[in-house]
Amino acid sequence: MKNYWLIAASILFVVGCKPTQELGFGKNDLLMDEVEVLGKKYPYRPAAERTNDLIHTALEVSFDWEKQYLYGEASLTLKPYFYPTNQLILDAKGMDITQVSLSGGAELAYEYDGMKLDITLDKMYRKQDTFSVYIAYISKPNELEKTEGLSAISDDKGLYFINPLDEEKNKPMQIWTQGEPESNSVWFPTIDKPNERCTQEIAMTVQNRFMAISNGEFVSDIDNADGTHTVSWQQYKPHAPYLFMMTIGEFAQIKDEWEGLSVDYFVEKEYENVAREIFGETPAMLTFFSDQLGVRYPWDKYWQVCVRDYVSGAMENTSAVIFGEFVQQHERELIDEDHEDIVSHELFHHWFGDLVTCESWANLPLNESFATYGEVLWREHRYGEDEKYRKVYGDMDSYFNEASRGKQVDMIRYHHDTAEDMFDSHSYAKGGAILNMLRDVVGDDAFFESLRVYLEDNKYQSVEIHNLRLAFEKVTGKDLNWFFNQWFLSAGHPVIDIDYEYTDSSVIVKMQQEPSVENNLLYTLPLQVDVYGENETAAFDIVFHQKNQSFELPFEQDVLWVNVDAKKSLLAEVNDNKTKAQWMVQYMLGKNMLDKLYALKKLSTDDDHDDEVLAVLRMALKDNYWFIQDYAAGMYPLHNADKEAIQLLSDLALNAPSSAVRASAISTLSESEDSTLHAIYEAGVKDSSYRVNAVALEAMMYAKPDAAIRQAEKWEGINNYDMIDIVSFVYSELGEADKISYFQKTALTSANKYGRLYSIYYYSNLLGNLMEPTLALQGISFIEDWENVETVSYAKRVAISSLNGISESFAFIAEDAQTQMNNDKTLSKEERLALESEILNFLHVVDRATEASERLSN
Repeated sequence: MKNYWLIAASILFVVGCKPTQELGFGKNDLLMDEVEVLGKKYPYRPAAERTNDLIHTALEVSFDWEKQYLYGEASLTLKPYFYPTNQLILDAKGMDITQVSLSGGAELAYEYDGMKLDITLDKMYRKQDTFSVYIAYISKPNELEKTEGLSAISDDKGLYFINPLDEEKNKPMQIWTQGEPESNSVWFPTIDKPNERCTQEIAMTVQNRFMAISNGEFVSDIDNADGTHTVSWQQYKPHAPYLFMMTIGEFAQIKDEWEGLSVDYFVEKEYENVAREIFGETPAMLTFFSDQLGVRYPWDKYWQVCVRDYVSGAMENTSAVIFGEFVQQHERELIDEDHEDIVSHELFHHWFGDLVTCESWANLPLNESFATYGEVLWREHRYGEDEKYRKVYGDMDSYFNEASRGKQVDMIRYHHDTAEDMFDSHSYAKGGAILNMLRDVVGDDAFFESLRVYLEDNKYQSVEIHNLRLAFEKVTGKDLNWFFNQWFLSAGHPVIDIDYEYTDSSVIVKMQQEPSVENNLLYTLPLQVDVYGENETAAFDIVFHQKNQSFELPFEQDVLWVNVDAKKSLLAEVNDNKTKAQWMVQYMLGKNMLDKLYALKKLSTDDDHDDEVLAVLRMALKDNYWFIQDYAAGMYPLHNADKEAIQLLSDLALNAPSSAVRASAISTLSESEDSTLHAIYEAGVKDSSYRVNAVALEAMMYAKPDAAIRQAEKWEGINNYDMIDIVSFVYSELGEADKISYFQKTALTSANKYGRLYSIYYYSNLLGNLMEPTLALQGISFIEDWENVETVSYAKRVAISSLNGISESFAFIAEDAQTQMNNDKTLSKEERLALESEILNFLHVVDRATEASERLSN
């Protein structure tokens, strides 16, 4: 059946682009100029030209915590890539260069502009020659001119000192690095491009109390006479410079292993007992991915380290992954959310990204799409098909959200603003969904064999998208240009409309497609269509490749439901013109959780919630799969007379195994005016789940405000985002001036960075509700001071938003007071003067908040 689908390969694929449409079909001279997309011009970003080949990097580093400097010595071994050269240009950002010489030899002339180190070698070297240069330098990451970050990686200093003077209570002293996309050249000189690879060794001298972790194999740990020790690591399997890492700090080390390899977890001491619950699936993941791909995990160890104030979610540094502090959770927090997807994502990168690396950031989907799909594969293997489809749905939804905000670009695009522009829901989520479609097109056996060939043929090398296509064609014997052109090398997605016509002996499926962007693309879409009758089901394979196309499918029985894209892998906006009865049948007969979910979404969003529809929605409340229960509980159109639904939701609120379902049930019940439900909210406040606690307290806060305040006071100091969020929300809505101290203390001292950020937001809400200009002015000054000391990179955005909120609140208050004064003719002269003075005070707050916001914005 799947081979039949591949007849699509024989269909002519034609694509046309308007002059303003972003292109991405290859690297040729036509693409080297700027192109314009959505009114903005983007430069051509090719793979880096390789003049010299970096073979080996040896580093010796030490640190000045007070100055936040790294003192380094780098010995680089290189050779000309092909053409003779007497020049070496290295990336070296924001350094002081103190010496450049041949290793063990004469000093070399060089020029340095603060970003590039241009070295004149002692002679002309040819491609068979190797040479080694020695560079002594000082890295000053905090003196580097800062550039705008991005959603995946929010800063680009490369080297980070955390609490360097040990002045912040409850925060450890740490040093860590973040190299992607090209930031490791802040802390060592290198050729900082993804198409470069080298082996490495590093010796880090730090105080005796600190661990020093890096890539590869442990070499030695030597005590020095000055209270420091020098820890050395080496990796003799080549990888890209952006994957080099260091982490220095005090950690609890939890030892694990996989087939003789060290698989250790590094967390802060208070999380030592729960580290195996956070990371404990790692050995099983290593087994599964190695077996599934047919390529054994290729590196020397697999360590996972949690650090503070990380600028990314996590980073796949070869053999030593860094995670942000949010991954560290206590047992009770793990009830609501584990981070298994991130663990599997970073591990899968060790094949896709580390072993085989994108040659340019234009080809980033070869790293990130695969890592995203690695999450899907692990969920499917460990938890079953429903979890696979939930993850695929989440990826599609993430991409469609980005597309709806106006970003629809080629997956592989050589025209982009900066490398950071590639770290988006296209490279991650859309790419994962595309790989899922490719798997369905070629079949499981061919898909995984093609991945094995791709990895084996390209290991320890850099690749572009056509290497992947060629691996699939090598295995399947099929031309797959049609698939790669429409999905990887074109923007957008199909928008499809489906209608049905029924005869005595068939059903006619009428389909129409349009591209979501103006590129004249007609998609070639192999699909499975299932037709359901009273006691018979038939499956048909079709290839939808025309603008308007009809498929007559023979079927003798009365048709109950037609399931186009029965495998639910198609990345498309679909308007499926089924009747209400057919949507209900789809929920009841659907084999796939997405069949059920799409039916529920359609039935729940229609205005007609008659008894039949409500019966299906109540059926969903009893579904076997938690995600369907959660969706049904969250969107159920509850009214007080629906006693059956109230009983079902009450049972879920108290007894559902999933905390997400319990929370959704309580949230929906809170829409009811039934006072007998308060007992459920009170039980929810005592639930084992923080998420349920938070939703339950919000449900009861308006009915019992005093009790809500007392409960919130009991939860102060709990270092969990849900708890900080609900306490802050309750205080912002119900609190008085005495709660200001809570917001200020949380903003300055909470160990939860999200708690610090959102306490500022809720603080600004409280100030608006209190309507006290003096308190508001004090709050504005506090927010300004807080932004100046908060280390989280997006604190400025939170401060600006909060200041704008204060400004808008007091502008509204002033306008309301002005309206009162204009309309109330009974006011005495004294009352009018007092009101005018009050309005001026309100407007002073507006001016002060606006001035502060504009200053931070500039």
